[in-house]
Amino acid sequence: MGTEDRHKIAKAQRKRTIKKTKSISKRVLIACEDTKSSRFYFTKMIKDYRLRGKVTFATNIGTNPMKVLEAIKNHLLKDSNFDEKWIVIDKDSYSKSEFNGAIASAKALNINVAYANEAYELWILLHFIEQTAHINRLQLNKKLKTLIDYEKNNEFIYEIVKSKQSEAIKRSKNLIKHFIDINGSSNPFNDNPSNTIYKLVESLEKLKITEPITKE
Repeated sequence: MGTEDRHKIAKAQRKRTIKKTKSISKRVLIACEDTKSSRFYFTKMIKDYRLRGKVTFATNIGTNPMKVLEAIKNHLLKDSNFDEKWIVIDKDSYSKSEFNGAIASAKALNINVAYANEAYELWILLHFIEQTAHINRLQLNKKLKTLIDYEKNNEFIYEIVKSKQSEAIKRSKNLIKHFIDINGSSNPFNDNPSNTIYKLVESLEKLKITEPITKE
């Protein structure tokens, strides 16, 4: 095979790769339970990933899980053209009907749920250490303070933890598996510590640009 033929084959392969990369594009709608911690994290991650498609954040109207669901429903009344829809909620001190109820209602509306029991800070903590014992919000924040001097309003948490993201995903999956192995299923309200924030992270990661697109 001549040099010219090899160049033609390589060029065709690059075009196929580019076409495939371009096709992975989605519109994603996210409603966060607050305007700082998780919102800061995902905003920075989205910018870092340079995603194919567009991510929109619904206007926050409250931290209660039902309010987060209401926020995304309000946005969908104005614009329903999204490939994926997500709510990001914490269990905090909300009741079972508020927390599990919001999850059930979201799923019935084909809205994905990224939850944390007890709080979003669990997701950040799992970037650094295993956490299998029951833990509350105050304890979570205390542990993070010793590790990274954590503050909810720190806009740069993503940059601090991103190199450890794969560890956080693995530890999160292990926690879910742990409760399923013990109880036969997961129960978001009872399962402390647990979170499914990794699912949203993995979903967004699929839209990540992995290769630069060049014109031939």
